[in-house]
Amino acid sequence: MKSPFVVSQVGCRCAGEENLRDYEGYSFEDYKQEFSKSYADHELESRKSIFEANLRKVQAHNAEYRQGHRTWYMAMNELADLSSEEFGVRRSTKVAHAVNRPFLQLDAEVHKPNPAAFDWRSKGVVTPVKDQGGCGSCWAFSATETVESHYAIASGKLLTLAPQTYVDCVENPDDCGVRMLVLNVGGVLKSR
Repeated sequence: MKSPFVVSQVGCRCAGEENLRDYEGYSFEDYKQEFSKSYADHELESRKSIFEANLRKVQAHNAEYRQGHRTWYMAMNELADLSSEEFGVRRSTKVAHAVNRPFLQLDAEVHKPNPAAFDWRSKGVVTPVKDQGGCGSCWAFSATETVESHYAIASGKLLTLAPQTYVDCVENPDDCGVRMLVLNVGGVLKSR
């Protein structure tokens, strides 16, 4: 089964090289144990086939990463046994268009060209990758990580914050899984 979005399915890890894993000899049995997976007899072979296809993609991609042809590497995760259709159903959410929502227009003056590369990880202002699971709270994870990084840039101290705080405290009037936040110097504010 073809999976056009294998990066989403098997995970994009943007952490440091120390987390790059060699999957040589990694088996379906290893995967099932690592992620506490079990299957009914009628689905075992199809899950194994999907896993093996994704494992080959991860290994090929990471070989290119090691050769310097890629700037990021992939890792197997708990989603590596899902077809692209199953992944889409599990990870999709309806997105509301930003109608009558406030936005900020920024006008930046260009004084010099952008650098060829810039990695905030090397500055120590990015926390490790978090896993939102299937809860539809990507907005909370992005907001949390934005606040973590901005706080680290401003204070020199990197904190790991809890996305659940936003999920618990920010109203969701459209019940759509997407909530709008406004970042302000004074804190995090709910937009109306």
